[in-house]
Amino acid sequence: MSADVIGASKSAGILRLDRRLARSSLQDAQLLRDHPDVFDVMKDQLILAAQDEGHMSGDIFGTNWWPDTPANKADILRAAYIKAIELANEPGPQGDPKPIITYHIKGLEKDVFEVTVAATDREVHVLWLTPRAPAPAGTPPLQEQDLWLVGSKGRVTAAHNRYLDMGYAEAEVPKVDPAPGIDGVCIMNCPTY
Repeated sequence: MSADVIGASKSAGILRLDRRLARSSLQDAQLLRDHPDVFDVMKDQLILAAQDEGHMSGDIFGTNWWPDTPANKADILRAAYIKAIELANEPGPQGDPKPIITYHIKGLEKDVFEVTVAATDREVHVLWLTPRAPAPAGTPPLQEQDLWLVGSKGRVTAAHNRYLDMGYAEAEVPKVDPAPGIDGVCIMNCPTY
């Protein structure tokens, strides 16, 4: 991983995806196998909002943000969600499909676009691993999310300072708190914009 600060987020699109995949079925995996155009599937399933189409096609799956990443990013995500749905529908302790939870982890090398799928006995996690997204134009309002960065004081302070470098005021950025009773470790809420 690069020396850049790594961050995570749950955008509105990822939250819609999580809601849609809270109870998936093997038919969902088959739908993804049968339809190689993941955009059509996302639109049909009401995951991709009309206002997000340009962002997804140009920034996430295109070359606007990450020109050095693989060209087949949509196929990578499609294969990852097929696997996640299969894992979510394996018999578990409750017998119901497990929810699929997605996170976008940003800040890796400039050519990395991959997805990790991890199943537990209660849920399946899908982690999008990408380079950092470009800073937004201006300073859109930061929104707290139930996502926390825990690391060395230097790493967490660097993440805090990145928001300041983007033009946010100190009062707008979550504060860096020491981990209670653990020297040298800090915690900060990871906001999204």
